[in-house]
Amino acid sequence: MLPSLMYLGKDLRRIVSALVVILLLTSMLTYISGISAAIVTIEQGRWVHYFPLPEDVSIYHWEENDSSYVEVSIYFPTEGYIVEDWGTTNATGNNISVDAKIWRWTGITLPMIKIENNTYSLGSLSAGEYLFTFKAWEWTIKEITFINADIVVPDDYPTIQEAINAAVNGDTIIVRNGTYYENVIINKTISLVGEDKETTIIDGGELWSVVRILANDVIVQGFTIKNCRRTGGVGSEEERSCVMVKGNNTLIKNNEIAHDNISMSWYIGIYLLQSSNNIIDRNYMKDDWNAIGVLLVQSSNNTISNNNMTDNGDGIWIEDYSSNNTVYGNTITDSWFSGIIVQLYSHNNNFYENTITGTNYEGIFLSRSNYNTFSGNFIANNGLGVELATGAPFNKFYHNNFINNTQWVHDPQNLVTFWDNGCEGNYWSNYNGTDLNEDGIGDEYLPWEGVDNYPLMNPYWNPADINHDSKVDIFDVVLAAGAYLSTLSDLNWNCHCDITEPYGVIDIFDIVMICTSYGEEYTP
Repeated sequence: MLPSLMYLGKDLRRIVSALVVILLLTSMLTYISGISAAIVTIEQGRWVHYFPLPEDVSIYHWEENDSSYVEVSIYFPTEGYIVEDWGTTNATGNNISVDAKIWRWTGITLPMIKIENNTYSLGSLSAGEYLFTFKAWEWTIKEITFINADIVVPDDYPTIQEAINAAVNGDTIIVRNGTYYENVIINKTISLVGEDKETTIIDGGELWSVVRILANDVIVQGFTIKNCRRTGGVGSEEERSCVMVKGNNTLIKNNEIAHDNISMSWYIGIYLLQSSNNIIDRNYMKDDWNAIGVLLVQSSNNTISNNNMTDNGDGIWIEDYSSNNTVYGNTITDSWFSGIIVQLYSHNNNFYENTITGTNYEGIFLSRSNYNTFSGNFIANNGLGVELATGAPFNKFYHNNFINNTQWVHDPQNLVTFWDNGCEGNYWSNYNGTDLNEDGIGDEYLPWEGVDNYPLMNPYWNPADINHDSKVDIFDVVLAAGAYLSTLSDLNWNCHCDITEPYGVIDIFDIVMICTSYGEEYTP
């Protein structure tokens, strides 16, 4: 063993002590030098890519001398920002974008607010709706939509009808805020766009239809349309409809339809007669216990989507050989009579993700109509969930949530109706059976309500919730993995995992859909 330092000679102890001090000083100098270098680096800073916040960017569009312009302004909190390049316009159809190069200095800067702006000339645009996207370093910062108009009311013509009469096919007419007491007839291919649906009002004065569309490829959006003819139940559907369509490929979007005097009005919000390939989207119809929200007669291949119908007589009424229509995302609340009616030989219509609540009678009524499909709908607090009247076999119901309806299903003829997709049925809030094999499907008291052989134990909400336990987690992934690449004839086939196209095989698309929703939970 080496002798302790205290037993070494005095000189040797001094030498060792000196060496220790030198080592300590060297370490301290190295540390201080590193700090100094870091400080110098911070003080010097560097330029980095900058992505403005959307709220710090304003975009304004205007027209002048038959040309369109867009100005972009950016708010900077200090002087340490540079717009190297504002970018050039890139147009793909009606989508216009620019990509700017913006830098930020990471070092010390003066807190001096500055605003920089740039004007882009878009040239002479054809009439229509455009999307302008401002990007920085290929990242979308902010977008606006604007409409390039051929005619403006009342700037160019005092009334909407005069503007329509003067328009040619393909024109866009912008109507500024105000109330226009008119009964408008659109007999040519135009776009009629209100400046603001809350304050751009077409008032029919209870004389006739407020807007009649008798041409193809028409757009009507952004209006309050009110006071069509109040008939007390007498008069044709055309007379008492606020918007009447007899044409194809029309878009009726983002309008509010109402009646000031709801007593015995019997009006129809939007009426399609002998019309195909039309879209009725994001309209609001309210406050008439006698009214029908949307009525289709002899009209097929239309889309009725994302509309809100409140306190009307009936929500959506499809009849008289109206087939192959798609109805989704609509909210129908507190109808005096029915939510959705399908009758008189209207077949192969698809209804999904609609909400029907608070009707006094049926949530869904079917008569003399076949092969219609109802899936993913929320049907709650109605007098009756589903009424299957005369001649309505071969319709299908699955993945619907039936909650707290006074009655559930009325099927006096015991029609041939499919209440599942071959694997999963519907959720019924009054189901009190148990799930013996823990696959999320009830196994007792079947068929429930005399119709459903595969009742769900919990509300249906997400196809990725394979075991229907109201959350998407590792157990769902494991189930799908266990059935991966299986088909209908395989022993490890699991129909619950076949949640997206192509159906009939558990493949990567099913796995990806589960992983995309991973961690999500059902919220009532």
